[in-house]
Amino acid sequence: MARIAESSVVIAFRDWQWLHRIADAKVPPLMIVMDGKPETKLGDLQISASDRFFLLEVKSTHRTIREEWSKKTDSGNPNPKELFKRLSAVLDAAGRCYDAQGRVVDPAGLEEQREIIYTSIAGHHLLYWDEKLSDFRIEPYLLGCKQKNAFEESRLEAAGIAIEGREYALNILKEHLIGLSQSSLSLPHSLPIDFGQIPFINPIMLHDKSARLISNVNNSPNYLWDFFGLEFGKFQEYVEELCHGEAYQTNCILINSSGQFFAHIVDTSDLLSLVKAIAPHMVPSTPSPPMQTPTPRTSKAQRKTTAPPPKPDPSPKRKNQYGFG
Repeated sequence: MARIAESSVVIAFRDWQWLHRIADAKVPPLMIVMDGKPETKLGDLQISASDRFFLLEVKSTHRTIREEWSKKTDSGNPNPKELFKRLSAVLDAAGRCYDAQGRVVDPAGLEEQREIIYTSIAGHHLLYWDEKLSDFRIEPYLLGCKQKNAFEESRLEAAGIAIEGREYALNILKEHLIGLSQSSLSLPHSLPIDFGQIPFINPIMLHDKSARLISNVNNSPNYLWDFFGLEFGKFQEYVEELCHGEAYQTNCILINSSGQFFAHIVDTSDLLSLVKAIAPHMVPSTPSPPMQTPTPRTSKAQRKTTAPPPKPDPSPKRKNQYGFG
């Protein structure tokens, strides 16, 4: 059977954005198709959903996710994607914060890498077409690669990648999962929620913010929740982290919130000018506050207020409108 073209996934997803835009909006949410270095470093798309920003790596179906690490050159040498190598380097840096017995030897360094991993899981995702469900499927890039066993020792070796302290680094990924809120979506955001664990996100769940990132650090008895996606300040920081502080550009034809088309050079070091040009209502009025360590309370999943991440109650819940339970 012929392979689904990744470009058709992008076009169909843009159609979905048009169909599900806010009733009085002239145009759908932000979508920027990246090319050149920005695509290599960050992925295929920058999008917005509700008030959050996302990076998306587009694949045709789940079967093509393995191309992130399994590609080879014409001469047969390993040629994994730059994005996969960059995030593997983050896991490597986290693993190096442990000694051979699993004791933390660099707490500050570990916290720094945990924060990058958490930010990635929140805002950097795979987007592909699910042939069985006939729907889009979205899942965090790192968790999707882990699900496909990308970080097994043999596969890393075949890709020419090494992760020091691999077991301990991968344990950080296990602290996070996708939850679907089973509490009222109008509940104040500071309150705990009930949730059920789900395997992936569909676009509606980003649109209505019912999908939640559930985390549990160091086997804490308390679970924390947060929205998927990144506020602008955190999004810019993450982009700069992936680009190692270098600035890369791509030239795009875009549409602004008034329905006008224009050419714009997207600069990875200055995304604020882009947001001002396309969606000025999303420009932060004040800088995002620095992340802080939350003070947990006893609850099912308490609202995450800061940096390190949390985890959920995987016990099955009642069926919900998305068919998960």
